[in-house]
Amino acid sequence: MIVTRAPLRISYCGGGSDYSDFFEFSDGNVVGCSIDKYSYVYANELSPISQEKIRFTYRNTESVTSLEELRHPSFREALKYFGILAGWNFGTMSDLPSGVGLGGSSAFLVSLVKTLSLIKSTKISGDEIARISVAIERDCLKEPGGYQDQYHAAIGGFRQYGFTKAGVRVSNPLISKINLDLISRHQILIATGGQRSSSEFAEITSKSKAKYGFVNENSDIARILASKMITSIGFEDLYKSLTESVRNSWKLKTEFAQVDSVAQEIVKKGIALGADAAKLCGAGGGGYILFIAEPNVISRIKMEFPSELILNFRLTESGVEETLIFHS
Repeated sequence: MIVTRAPLRISYCGGGSDYSDFFEFSDGNVVGCSIDKYSYVYANELSPISQEKIRFTYRNTESVTSLEELRHPSFREALKYFGILAGWNFGTMSDLPSGVGLGGSSAFLVSLVKTLSLIKSTKISGDEIARISVAIERDCLKEPGGYQDQYHAAIGGFRQYGFTKAGVRVSNPLISKINLDLISRHQILIATGGQRSSSEFAEITSKSKAKYGFVNENSDIARILASKMITSIGFEDLYKSLTESVRNSWKLKTEFAQVDSVAQEIVKKGIALGADAAKLCGAGGGGYILFIAEPNVISRIKMEFPSELILNFRLTESGVEETLIFHS
């Protein structure tokens, strides 16, 4: 059996500038980090006497005799890409449901691509895994959206990703492991109680950003944040730069994107409780609100919301990885 996992992510600023519609004309920049919540994929060989050729278990179970029968689009196209036509049982699970703005659908595909590369005994880098995942979602399936989620899931860590016509630039980690642990303690996620279609909001957001020029401003925020983090001399500088950038990014999102009114009220409540910055994760609609605050304020926020809406997490340095390979 093979088991892999790919992390979900927090995008702090620059969202939208990772859309090809934009970085074909002006460079995009995104700053974000992978978190310790994951999408998992497992695979084991089917029995030689099995009548089915491929089995895939997710919300549904598909048991088919040919790839053309598969209904799950990204799963089908990934198997085609690697030339895996028969003989395997696959399944997926996740620490969080889909549609919460943390890049879960792309994390699933990244984990699947890693699994398929292990089945084929092909060594590929995180960068290549991200490029294959982007190609399947954006080029093959023509699904609207950006490129950042695939890179966060495949490579991981607190990084800047630069998007240009020539390709994607991946920075070294922007902060030390010590500061990564420290900044984790200053963050909390609160669920809005709703979920949304990422592709639907990606299309809406793309159109509004193209009209108002949101992308260049948000890209500039991410670029400046990355520069400040690289040159910061201590945690206080890092914290100040991050909160300022998230505040500015959220302000832009409320001006140019369709943001759920419930999400806006949750942000206002957290800020009133003393949070230094907040934003809705993802393209819009429901999902999770990120709060950045001092630990005592984090405790205060947690007391004001139902426990089932609170998500404690830690930032992580790792991207997609194999967690188990067992040969019978």
